[in-house]
Formats: sequence, structure tokens, C-alpha cells
Amino acid sequence: MKWWQRLLAPGFVAGNLAAMLGNLAIAQSDLLTQAEIYKLVNRVQLLLKDRPPRSAQVADVVQPLDAVKTASLARADLVFNEGSLVRLGGNAIFRFVPGSRSFQLRNGTGLFIFPFEDEKGTVVTPEAVVTAQGTAVWVQHNSDKQTTSIGVLTENPQVPVTVATSGGEGVVVLDAGQRTAVKQGELTAVKDMSLRRFYKVCKLASDLGTQKETLSEVLPPQAQNTIVTVRDRAIAALEEQFRQETDPPRGFEQIVPCTVTEEPKDISADAQDIFDGFPSVPSRR
Repeated sequence: MKWWQRLLAPGFVAGNLAAMLGNLAIAQSDLLTQAEIYKLVNRVQLLLKDRPPRSAQVADVVQPLDAVKTASLARADLVFNEGSLVRLGGNAIFRFVPGSRSFQLRNGTGLFIFPFEDEKGTVVTPEAVVTAQGTAVWVQHNSDKQTTSIGVLTENPQVPVTVATSGGEGVVVLDAGQRTAVKQGELTAVKDMSLRRFYKVCKLASDLGTQKETLSEVLPPQAQNTIVTVRDRAIAALEEQFRQETDPPRGFEQIVPCTVTEEPKDISADAQDIFDGFPSVPSRR
């Protein structure tokens, strides 16, 4: 049998096709394809792509380019197909991009918990691009003030958290217990943040600072493992900072409140219109 006949043999084709498809599945397994809402507090809307907006419900499946919009004092927790978790506070507008690991935050606060074994993910706001892997990052964007604030709760020494402006000018690296901001296109200095005080004022993250909080039974095992690992690292960072900290930074709550209290102005009810002209990160196919 000639070499080209061997290539066309049914067994060879089937075996290699299966291997190719398996490798493709592995390569695509870290991309965002859908999310499920597993916790809701107060009024949350789904701004669906090509469909009318509606009220969100627990167990709703969110597709790429659908937007999630929370009212004041509301909250929405989502778990993603590749194991990431996102918790949205009040007055948030959020979506995720297909063919990528890119989350977009148009306004409000999000706590982003990234799995440890997967590739890097990004959180993009109109002012900043945050890159992280295997860590918990708090990101807040105030659209009225054109300011994005970022704080890091846990540390991944192999892949530090980086922050750049949306235009790519300047990059800073953040460790656990540090924060920075991008104001009207300008990066501000890196500052320490008191993790003790943060967990006291931010309900989105309060369970990461203690082992007492129980895990939601609706979370898949992969997501539960992510939270357990992140919680262990969060407590380690908290204890390390406590040993070194003699006087927590003053006014942390006033400088960076846990959630945005103002609802953004001039926001369309259409998911696509909200994110028109939004900074983008190239998709990975």
C-alpha cells in the first residue's frame, strides 16, 4: 500500500481525525462560550443580543455579547464554562466576548475570580485593560468620572496582574494588597490597600477573607475548587499583610467605595449600543 493510500485508510483517518478534534477541544476549552447566573439580589436585567431585554432569573444562561445590567444595591453572580466566576455589584453593566477570555465592564463593580490552570484572562473597561490568571481581582469603573479602579486580593507569583490604559500606554504590575486606577486615560501610582478593611466593606468579596462561608451547592465542582483555592490564597495574603501592617491606609472606604452608587447616564437598553466603540482585545481562535 502506498503512503497516500495509508493516509486515506478508514482507520487512519478516523483515528487522526479524533485526535485532531480532541486537541481542538482542549485548545478551545479555556475560551468563554457561556455563563450561568447562580445568585441574584434585587433587580437585574438581561440585555439580550437581538432580543428584547428582560428580568434575569437564577439559572439563566448568558451568551456572548448579551449584557447583564444591575440596579442600585443589586448583585448578580455568574459562573462560566471554563471555571471563572464573576460577581457584579450595583449599577454594573457587563458582558463577555466570544472566542476569548475577555470580560467587559462598562460601569459598576466586578469581582473576577480566575482559575489557576487556564490561560490569562482580561477585564476591559473604557479606561483600562487588566490581565490576570489564577487570582482574584476587584475592578470598578465609574463611567461618569471616567475612572477605573483596580485592586488585587490574591497573588499568583508566576503570572502577576498587570494594568494598562485602554490605549496601551503604560503598564503597572500589582501584587496582593495593592491597587491603582486609570483616570481619564492616565495611570495613577500604585498604592497599598488594607485587605482587612476591604473585606469588611465589600460584600462581593467578604467570603474570601474567612473560611466560615459555605459554598453554593449550585456551583459546578470546577468552580468550587477555584473558590477554595482562591480563598486559601486570599487568607494567606491577608495574614501576611496583617503581620506587616501597623496602621491601615486611611480613608480606603472613601477613596474606593466597594460599589458605584450612581447609575450611569444615557445608557441604551440595547446590548450592542452600550458597548459600541468599546476597547477590544483580539479574539483567540
